[in-house]
Amino acid sequence: MKRKIWIILLLMFTNMGWVRSQDTEKIIIKNNTFYTEILGISGSVFSFNYDRILTKDNNFFLDLTMGVGYLPSIKDWNPVYGIPVSLNISSGHNYHHFEFGIGLTYNSGNVQNQKITESFGGSINSNITYESLRAFWCSIRLGYKYQKPTGGLFFRVGFTPFIKLKTYSTYETNDIILPLIGLGIGYTF
Repeated sequence: MKRKIWIILLLMFTNMGWVRSQDTEKIIIKNNTFYTEILGISGSVFSFNYDRILTKDNNFFLDLTMGVGYLPSIKDWNPVYGIPVSLNISSGHNYHHFEFGIGLTYNSGNVQNQKITESFGGSINSNITYESLRAFWCSIRLGYKYQKPTGGLFFRVGFTPFIKLKTYSTYETNDIILPLIGLGIGYTF
């Protein structure tokens, strides 16, 4: 009888260890994230982005972010669109990560100029012209990211300055560096 009890206990503990090792092997790291960002690397008021983890090694991982940004019509500005692409390196344990990234953003839109002239007879003429705004910017990200390896809530906040690389437009801006802050929230799956 004692022998049967020992065999049953041995089988139970062996099976429990086997089941536990099976469960840990079934944990799948989630690599895809969709998120919305206010300001940030798109150079727009808000953007919709996709983030993909390319490689992961213990405490570091490398991810690629792509998105589309939108700056609505404000005063003399017609909508401006931004297309950001960045490569980010994150480090940290579990859910909390320090993040550094560098990228390229293309912005395109129009600026509305209104010229008011007064003619000799006292009538006022108004001419509205549009100047294109197109530029490439280098974007940098220094910040914090909350992301579970198993998926779920995604949050990022950081300092995201812009450095103007090249302008292809009739409207010339004097800004060479734009200090921005980005705040993003989304879902990892």
